Amino acid sequence: MNRTTGKPLAVSKCIMLAVCAICAVSVLMMAGCQTQGATDGSQNTQGSVSNGKTAGVVKGNPAPDAPLTMPDGSTKNISDFQGGVTIVNFWATWCPYCIKEMPDLQQIRENYPDVNVVLVNCGEDQALVVDFVQQHDYDFTWALDPNFEAQTAYPTSGIPYTVVIDSEGNVSEIFAGSGRDMYSRFESAVQQAIG
Repeated sequence: MNRTTGKPLAVSKCIMLAVCAICAVSVLMMAGCQTQGATDGSQNTQGSVSNGKTAGVVKGNPAPDAPLTMPDGSTKNISDFQGGVTIVNFWATWCPYCIKEMPDLQQIRENYPDVNVVLVNCGEDQALVVDFVQQHDYDFTWALDPNFEAQTAYPTSGIPYTVVIDSEGNVSEIFAGSGRDMYSRFESAVQQAIG
């Protein structure tokens, strides 16, 4: 009798453990890709895209300037791209949503060759980023943000985080997170920024 009562208890424990594991994975997926350099304290839920205002960055206002470290060690500022429409996308190699929307950004780059597409890596090691860039055939301007200076100017608690800047240096559109059919959303924002 002792053996038969022990088996259902063991099965119940296994089922309970499996349910807990599924819940934990679900919570992690809903939390999205959190960034270490975030300063505004909000949480980004992946799968939805919010547009408009994020603390420090406001549609219609001048885009904040910030230094960027290029993979070769040189530096540029976000303002160096002024004069043309620029997409600034914050990403990391560990963020699946960031990687997933890169083909959409590449398609924007191909269909709108005058648009600058700048991907700013959020605090990862330069060698890791350079390795990632070499493994992928994207035509972006790659940049690093090792001290989170760009992310401080463009605060968000999650990535991907994308800002479209018009040719006069004003924020035209903001995408906090990722979602379905990002290409058409990016394209609409680019067309609006072009005027």
